[in-house]
Amino acid sequence: MRVTASIVAVLLIAGFAATAAAAPASPNSAGLAFLKSLGSSQVNLPPEVGAPSPQWKSCSISNDCGDGNTAACTGNSVCQTTIAGVTCDGHEVRCPHFCSISENCNCCNGPYTSTCWSLRGDCQSTGNGIACNGATFTCFDSCPLCPEY
Repeated sequence: MRVTASIVAVLLIAGFAATAAAAPASPNSAGLAFLKSLGSSQVNLPPEVGAPSPQWKSCSISNDCGDGNTAACTGNSVCQTTIAGVTCDGHEVRCPHFCSISENCNCCNGPYTSTCWSLRGDCQSTGNGIACNGATFTCFDSCPLCPEY
């Protein structure tokens, strides 16, 4: 008798499960509106999900010129330091006192041009060569393998 009661209980549970799967409950009006909105092409996304705003793709850079001045700029994609200051998106901002100086040397293996630069404006010719920011460059330094120097 217990086996028969168990079989009947299992059959009843299986019948209820089959009936529930075959006839799902119909959604209410709020559920229908939600389902309809999923298929709508007029969904408006919040601004933070849409296209990035321009300030998200910006950069800025500065370079201390060493004389109390600073070269600085802001760009949209590429910001980098240069020999003379900084550049942003191809637009260069130089330190106001930037200078460069060159000296031609006749080395034993051919001509050589030695160049130095300074952001603060400290470029000069010396009796022995050229100097920038206190560092002296001579033809002897530029032509170390030549016996005549």
